[in-house]
Amino acid sequence: MTEPDSAAAMPGVPATRRSGARNMLTVMGGTLASRILGLARQTIFNHLFSTHITDAFNVAYRVPNLFRELLAEGALTNSIIPVYKGLPASERRDFANAAAGALVAANLVVVGLGILLAPWVIGLRMASNSNVDYALTVHITRIIWPFLTGISFSALAMALLNAEERFSATSFSPLAFSVVSIIGFLLFPQNATALAIVTALGGFAQFLVQAPSLRRYGLLFRPRLAWTPALTRAVTLMLPFSFTTGTREFLAIVLSTLLTGFPAATVTGFNNADAIFQLGLGVFAVSPALAAYPRLAEYAARQDWDGFRETVLSNLRLVLFLCAPVAAIMFTLAPSVVSALYDWGRQGLGADKYHYTLLALPPLALAIVPWGINQFMVRTFYVRQRTVEAIAINASGFLINTALYFVLAKSGFVAMNYATTATGWAMVSVYVYLLHRQVPLPIARLALFLVQVSIAASLGGLAAYGLDVILPGGHAARGAIRAVLHLSVAGGAGLIVYLGVATTLRVPELAALRRRLIR
Repeated sequence: MTEPDSAAAMPGVPATRRSGARNMLTVMGGTLASRILGLARQTIFNHLFSTHITDAFNVAYRVPNLFRELLAEGALTNSIIPVYKGLPASERRDFANAAAGALVAANLVVVGLGILLAPWVIGLRMASNSNVDYALTVHITRIIWPFLTGISFSALAMALLNAEERFSATSFSPLAFSVVSIIGFLLFPQNATALAIVTALGGFAQFLVQAPSLRRYGLLFRPRLAWTPALTRAVTLMLPFSFTTGTREFLAIVLSTLLTGFPAATVTGFNNADAIFQLGLGVFAVSPALAAYPRLAEYAARQDWDGFRETVLSNLRLVLFLCAPVAAIMFTLAPSVVSALYDWGRQGLGADKYHYTLLALPPLALAIVPWGINQFMVRTFYVRQRTVEAIAINASGFLINTALYFVLAKSGFVAMNYATTATGWAMVSVYVYLLHRQVPLPIARLALFLVQVSIAASLGGLAAYGLDVILPGGHAARGAIRAVLHLSVAGGAGLIVYLGVATTLRVPELAALRRRLIR
């Protein structure tokens, strides 16, 4: 909701636009802070636990984390918001209570079955020649499952607060998960049981830090087993959304399953690179999508297609403009990125973990742009109730990407990761085509913008690489301090070149972004 006094704060600037810019920056700031702390968590995890434990944990964690997308931050958040926004104020509290009650029931079933069936599920998750400890992975899986319950309630809190456009608490709540995890890692190094327990506790911490905001805004829910028509609508949205928003996680599970047959540390290296990928995706793509989602839902509910189109175009351009330089610099400066984030301490990141992290990062970096666009585009279909189309696109993408994994497995670990980029662009093309048929878009202008941003990002990446090579230690320099220097100098130069070329090419989003920051 727009603040009552916001119109007076900036005369001449529409309140909804100021609110949207503020919301976007709040979400991006919170996401950036949580992702950076998450990388710190990942660094400490790599240093304090052996490859034997990290590989087992990464395989185990993917199982409840998939259901996190299905029952929590992916499907739940995105299905609750449009239903909540469409209800009269008098019915919203009953809907929230009923949703909480249904969430309790679902978690009792899923968590119970997850603990019971852990040996069978982990058996499916490992290659026949797996290098990962099966017994240890099952043990960790059984302990970690309650994490899902805490994170599910955190997601419901996030949905209610975001629907009211109260983004501060929800954007920074993931910090609690990382803080609890880091404390546990430091207190119990090399202890696989403690590792699983503190991860589960982190999920509950992420909900508890949002409780004060829920109370402050009158949104604190009380679980109640009562089915309502609004809950039916939410579940109807949630079931297909579970697949569409979870596609990336499904693919990560398929890939990590195949990687259990590769040498030790391959699974850990992929997860290290995926954490960096999620940083870029979360800050520069998911954050703008989350901030725009309540407004898209409102425009769709009112059938204000002009406002809907303007919001789609501005956010598509924004995601492209932000993600392109991140992908280019992350690709060209991959050694420095890996070392700067993970190569801390006397021993640094182990040689095997470093090697496989470095192999996985460049192809995942290129996937940031298409998957960032997909994160936004899928929401434009759900607010318009076009769930079947969204499911079809994501199902096709999942099948194609999985097939490419198996085909490219013979070519090695790196080739498999490039399949994610190719599939992402194919899905983007279909999304834009179908949306254009229903809500006409200026395709030629969007294509020109893509070309302009691609040229600017490519030249920025090349400039960063050229400077990186001549800095002390060269392109593949190890050590966190030296890598930070390389990133600051070479990455900064690449960004300056990107902005300079974008200005020369008259990329419109540069001025638009400047106006957003001023607001």
